[in-house]
Amino acid sequence: MAACRGTTRRAPQPEAFRDIKALVESVSHSSFPQLQNAKITIYDLHSDFDYLQARFTVSSYFSRELSYMILFNPEAIRRGVPPEGLRAIVAHELAHINYFESQSRMGLLSLIRLLGPSFTTRFERRADLDTMALGYARGLQQYRAWLYGNVPAGRTAEKRRDYYSPEEIEALLQAQSDHPGIMSKFMRCIPRNLGEIQEEARSPAAACPD
Repeated sequence: MAACRGTTRRAPQPEAFRDIKALVESVSHSSFPQLQNAKITIYDLHSDFDYLQARFTVSSYFSRELSYMILFNPEAIRRGVPPEGLRAIVAHELAHINYFESQSRMGLLSLIRLLGPSFTTRFERRADLDTMALGYARGLQQYRAWLYGNVPAGRTAEKRRDYYSPEEIEALLQAQSDHPGIMSKFMRCIPRNLGEIQEEARSPAAACPD
């Protein structure tokens, strides 16, 4: 996720730094070769509801080449995050970095809209779709099922609003099985809930719903 509400950044702990750095490098090498020259630094994250974030550094916005931060909350390991779920959510964060790489500076400035929940939902669900297209759907399901049990109860609805739930991911996979190629429509339309997924799957050639 790109937002940072309610979180603080700390210097990385050596063991957590080593492990998550190796995982980021592995996922980047296998699924995001276009990011091989991207400058990504790992930092420690303290939060009771976020476990991974990615963003570009403000200082690099004014330079020729962007630099990026991936912030990792080591509490995820202590709470038993599924390994494939962690790998999938790393891919989700790298999908954000890949998006940042494709934008102009004005395009990046427009991300101020992330302060609004509607834009945040589209932004995060688009990263989920990118991640699923790379083969991480089952890992995302595992991660979200784990996440709902590892955030304060008052945050669960927000997580369900902004990201695809296990049930929604299952519906997306079923739609893809029934209609090969429909993922390209989902990328354009970005369904916001289970009902929209089912509606788009029933009429894959129809225009995006309002």
